[in-house]
Amino acid sequence: GLKEDIGIEDYYNEGEVVVIEWSKFLEEDLFQEYLHIYISYKDDHRELEFTAKGDYYKQLLERANLWKY
Repeated sequence: GLKEDIGIEDYYNEGEVVVIEWSKFLEEDLFQEYLHIYISYKDDHRELEFTAKGDYYKQLLERANLWKY
């Protein structure tokens, strides 16, 4: 599968951060839990939107007060 083809397991270890640019090209079920950060450009600044999949990342966003309703 794609996970093996790109060698992502070589970079991913529990407790570490893996940043994947252009993740929309990957399978949605590549990871069971993740934090998706969407960066958009608006006028003269960037906006960040955070979306959590999984309890760990939901709690992380809540603690950081970054949750978008």
